[in-house]
Amino acid sequence: MSRNGKRKAAPAEAAQAEAARAETAVGEAAVADDLGIAGAAATVDPAARVAELRVAIERANRLYYEDDAPDLSDAEYDALFR
Repeated sequence: MSRNGKRKAAPAEAAQAEAARAETAVGEAAVADDLGIAGAAATVDPAARVAELRVAIERANRLYYEDDAPDLSDAEYDALFR
């Protein structure tokens, strides 16, 4: 047990979890790159990035819910939303 009362992950479990996190990050980066919104650099204004993502998500929602013509897969939308 760790100090916070949770069970420590076994080395194999920890390695699996880290591999899954890395795979997810690579997949999300690829989706973002495909959408033309590749990773925000450290020099990008956070408020501008939030505004950019808000516009992209609002557009995706409008196309999906109002126009019944989605242009993003669920994975692409999830990558935007995260």
